[in-house]
Amino acid sequence: MQEIIVSYLGAISVAIFFNTPPKKLFFVGFLGIIAWVGSHFFYTRFGNQTVSIFVASLAMGIASEWLAIYLKTPSIIFSISGCIPLVPGFSTYQAAKFSLEGNYSLVAYHSITAIVRSGAIALGIMLATGIFMGVKGYKKDKSRNQKFNVLEQKPTNIFLNIKERTVYGEWHEDSRNFM
Repeated sequence: MQEIIVSYLGAISVAIFFNTPPKKLFFVGFLGIIAWVGSHFFYTRFGNQTVSIFVASLAMGIASEWLAIYLKTPSIIFSISGCIPLVPGFSTYQAAKFSLEGNYSLVAYHSITAIVRSGAIALGIMLATGIFMGVKGYKKDKSRNQKFNVLEQKPTNIFLNIKERTVYGEWHEDSRNFM
């Protein structure tokens, strides 16, 4: 219970730092709880911290995209603050500590662990955003009942018949004829 409260407050504090509107702070904190509980749940089930962080960031990313649509707010407000409980701060701290002690094999281990876990967070958020962009694009194309085929388009020459202003302020019909 204590970890849930800390994840809620951590997500809200980062959201306040990024000037999130006060009406959205509850939802940002809720995403922090989703991220932490999801990570803890999948870690106890599977035993792999990186996979649990990936799945939790995917769940948090999907929830942040849904909240962005529902609340008509940019999704980055929710996804950046919501992923804070997943950030591998302890691995980064351990890498810095062992580098000061001169134990470079542990520095390499903890640095790689932090980089891989950070990549899992980024990959989960990108996958969630891609899923929502694909669904929104599919719905838009289906509602318009249009098909887009790149091969059927005629090639155009962008240098013909374009009015372009030169350095001297004169207009030319053909942009290839510069002074």
